[in-house]
Amino acid sequence: MERKYSFRQLIAMERDPYIQRQKLSSMNMILQIFSLISFALVISPITRGLWGIAIICLLLGTWFFLNDLLLKKIKDHIVVMFITITGTYILFAAQFWLERNMDFGMNSFWQWILIIPFLCDFIGGILYGTIASSGGWILAFIFMWSPLKNHLQEFGNNDITLFPINYLCIMFIAASVQYKMTSYQAFRKEAEQQLAARQKERVQRMEEQLTIYEENDSNMRKLKHDIRHFNRVIRAYLKDDDIKGALEYIDQIDGKLEEVKNTNYCDNKLINGLLTVYISQAKKINCDVKVKAIVPDKLAIDAIDLTSIIANAIENAAEAVRRVDEEERSIRVTLQYDGQKLKILIKNTCAVTTEFSKDGIPISTKVVKSGIGTRNIQEISEKYGGFASFLQQDNWFITKAIINC
Repeated sequence: MERKYSFRQLIAMERDPYIQRQKLSSMNMILQIFSLISFALVISPITRGLWGIAIICLLLGTWFFLNDLLLKKIKDHIVVMFITITGTYILFAAQFWLERNMDFGMNSFWQWILIIPFLCDFIGGILYGTIASSGGWILAFIFMWSPLKNHLQEFGNNDITLFPINYLCIMFIAASVQYKMTSYQAFRKEAEQQLAARQKERVQRMEEQLTIYEENDSNMRKLKHDIRHFNRVIRAYLKDDDIKGALEYIDQIDGKLEEVKNTNYCDNKLINGLLTVYISQAKKINCDVKVKAIVPDKLAIDAIDLTSIIANAIENAAEAVRRVDEEERSIRVTLQYDGQKLKILIKNTCAVTTEFSKDGIPISTKVVKSGIGTRNIQEISEKYGGFASFLQQDNWFITKAIINC
C-alpha cells in the first residue's frame, strides 16, 4: 500500500539521526570524489596552456577538500552543503566572467551545474537542497538572460533561451526523485518500528503467558499436596452428618480451583496464548468472561495478522469494561472456524454511548484518541477477503469479523 507523506513529515524524517549519519557519510564521499576529479582536470588545461581553467580546477579541488575537512569537524552536512555550493557558484561565476573568449571549458562547467540539483537534494533534502540548487538557476539567469550575455562568451540562441528553463526542469525532477527516496525511507522506518513493536508485544505476551503457566503449576502443586487434607475434612463433615458444612467447604475448594486459569480453549496454540493472557487480565478486574473457541491448530492466515485482530478485539473489550460498574462487567468471546472462514464475535458491556465515523469505525473515547486497533481489525479482515463491523446495542458493544482462511 503506497503511503503519501507531507513535506513537513519528510523534513522531520530527514532530521532523523540515522538519516543524518548516512548524509554525512555520503557527503564526505562526494566531496572527496569531486576533489580528486577537480585536481585531475588540472592536467589537461596546463598541457594546452589554458592557465585560467587550470587555476579554477585547482581552486575547486582545494575548496572541496577543505569542506570535507570542515564536515568531519562540525558534523553538520546542511551547513557545509551551503558553504560548499556557495563557494562553487562563486568560482564558476569567476570562470564565466574572466574567460570571455575561449573554446575550451565553458560548456563543461555548465554541464557540471546541471548535476547540482541532484547532489543538493540528496545531501540536504527537498527543502534545503532546492534552496541550495537555486543558485545554479541564478547563474544561468545572469549569464544567459541578463544584459551580461552580450559581454561574455557567445552562446547559441538555443542555449541562451532554454538552459535556464532546462535547469528549472532538472530542479523539479531532482526534487521529485528525492521526494520518492525520502518517502521510501520514511515508510521503511515506520515498517521497522511497527515490526519492532509487534515483536515487543509478542515477547510481552509470551512472558505473561509463561507467568500464568508458572502460577498454574504452583497452584496445582499446592492443591495436589493438600488434597488428602481436603478429603479428611470432608470425611469429618460427612461423619457428623454436616452436609451443609461439607458443601460450603467444597465451595471453598472450588474457589481455589478457580485460581487455576484455563489455558486450553481450542486446538490453536496461538489463539490459546492470546485468550489466556487477555482473559486472565480481564478476570483480575472481576469481569465475567465466557469463551467459546472452536479453531483448529492450522489456519491459512499470517500469525502476525491473526495476533493483531484477536488481540486488538479482546484488548478493546477489556479496556471498555474497566469503565463499567464492577457487577456489570462482562465479556463474551466466540471464535469458530467452519473450514473456510474464521468467524469472530466479541461482545462486552460498555458504560458510554459510542459514536462512529462515516466508515463505521468507532470513535475512540480515550484521552489520547487513536482508533488504530479497530481500524487494524477492519483492514486485516478486508485483506483476507472478509469484513469487520462494529455496533452498539443498548449497553453491549459488539465486534464482528469474518476472515477467509
